[in-house]
Amino acid sequence: MNKRREFLVQCGAAAVTAGLGPLAVSAGTMAPWAGPGRAADRFRPLLGEHFVLRDAATGAESSVRLTAVHDEPVQAAVEQFSLRFDGAAGPRLPEGTYRARARSHVMQSFDLFVSPSGEEGGAAAYRAYFCLLS
Repeated sequence: MNKRREFLVQCGAAAVTAGLGPLAVSAGTMAPWAGPGRAADRFRPLLGEHFVLRDAATGAESSVRLTAVHDEPVQAAVEQFSLRFDGAAGPRLPEGTYRARARSHVMQSFDLFVSPSGEEGGAAAYRAYFCLLS
């Protein structure tokens, strides 16, 4: 039950950030998950792929690796899933919205709200939660 509560809190935080933040959501920003079929399935082929997260405010870039795609409970007309990223040991990224792009450039860059989610083997772990209406 805690996982579901955490997921809903993260979805709410992401919705508030998207609605009140300075970033505008556009078709280009939504490219990785827009279109027919399950959005989570678009990320599965990218497991193990390295992504660059760029902080819009500072311009600082961090490299993270997509390590998991977790499906959450599906409800009518709502797709919920999360992505897990592992980063390098050392300073952690703060929770916030980053411009993400795959290093292989297999997809367009997009805005992604990322939250720290602990540590695994000395490396920082991060989550991005999605709650998409279809």
